[in-house]
Amino acid sequence: MPNLARLVQRGAPRWVTYLVVSVICAAILIPFAWMLSGGLKSRAEIFRLPLSIVPREPNLAENWQNLLQKRPYFLRNLGNSALVAGAYTLGVLFFCSLIGYGFAKHEFPGRGLLFGVVLATMMVPSQATIIPLYLIFRKIGWMNTYWPLIIPGLAQAFGIFFMRQYISTIPTDLLDSARIDGAGEFRIYVRIVLPIIKPALATLGIITFMTSWNSYFWPVIVLTQPKMQTLQVAVTNMAGAIRVPFELIMLACTISLVIPIIIFLLFQRYFIQGLTVGSVKG
Repeated sequence: MPNLARLVQRGAPRWVTYLVVSVICAAILIPFAWMLSGGLKSRAEIFRLPLSIVPREPNLAENWQNLLQKRPYFLRNLGNSALVAGAYTLGVLFFCSLIGYGFAKHEFPGRGLLFGVVLATMMVPSQATIIPLYLIFRKIGWMNTYWPLIIPGLAQAFGIFFMRQYISTIPTDLLDSARIDGAGEFRIYVRIVLPIIKPALATLGIITFMTSWNSYFWPVIVLTQPKMQTLQVAVTNMAGAIRVPFELIMLACTISLVIPIIIFLLFQRYFIQGLTVGSVKG
């Protein structure tokens, strides 16, 4: 990408810029197009030469039936991912915005030190906490439940930092006026702060949902029963078959890609506002 920027700065012909951008876009989109096409083909057609992106004989109905037959819990796995990602996202938005509001608009002893400790936890790799978390959740009997996928990280450091920075831009006088009118802190948070920070909530929500939806390493450790597994774990297990069902894997991957795209399209306006707010405020 820096080379592309140099081309633009040096006044390269427009067609050269378009050509470079087209090549980059093709390199990114062709694998997704092949995945979508593979989910519509039979296994024989996937490997038929010459290779073709466009299915000659669309086989969607049969592939879908085979997918449900070989993975009877597929719809359950899809629902598991939606439930876990949705609950985790809502929890992160609530706790991170509430804690961020406290750090941004309230003075209390040790605030700076405590916020520094929160930021320091961002430097701890998630892999370092896997074994302690596993031992804790096994001890309290939460294995093969959704709680280990939801509870840890509800007050994540990045979310707190992001919310704190955004809420800091809200005029303090506005909050003081509400206090003078007799509003409590939680009411101020719900009625004033949350409506103002919608772009930040959408941005953090999309990032959190995508992270939870695509998570594999932690779910594969705590979920061993097929009916309790998330979609990513179920799809990966399909690749472990003796005769790998490539057409079914591509169909399942396509389905797993649709929901995040829909979520992003629904909230992209707020997402862009949340990312650009820092560049437009003095």
